[in-house]
Amino acid sequence: MPERPIPDGHHVVRHCPRNRTIRSDGKIIGVIPRLFELRAHKNETYLSACYFEFFDGDTKHRISESVKATPREISEKDCVVLMNVGVTKDIAKRHDHAVRVLHELAHHSNPAYARIKGVPFGPASAVMSLLAEEAGDMLFTVLGDPIKCG
Repeated sequence: MPERPIPDGHHVVRHCPRNRTIRSDGKIIGVIPRLFELRAHKNETYLSACYFEFFDGDTKHRISESVKATPREISEKDCVVLMNVGVTKDIAKRHDHAVRVLHELAHHSNPAYARIKGVPFGPASAVMSLLAEEAGDMLFTVLGDPIKCG
């Protein structure tokens, strides 16, 4: 499938299931590092995301459109993480990993589909912890109107 690199100043939206969130008093305050772990039992070679700037409008509208475009079922108790491409690549680079974030131009069900490739992150990876730390500031609920968490 044809792919195009997503510019460093742009963003991708990654679905975060409820079981990957950190909560305090019922509020989402962060994500666990496993959100960025490849599923070995499914032979994953990349993380799925949605290209945020593919959509027009303000942040809330783009988050809503990203959630709608995602073919997997997203529960009202889940959230999404807005990730800056350049920051994501920089975090990996500081730990000697080359990550590419690509827009898949001809995805069969999501025209904004993105892949985060080169993800070498195992369960003990410092990169996963740093990405989870970074994600804590960019979490949005998906129920109704997207609301920034925290």
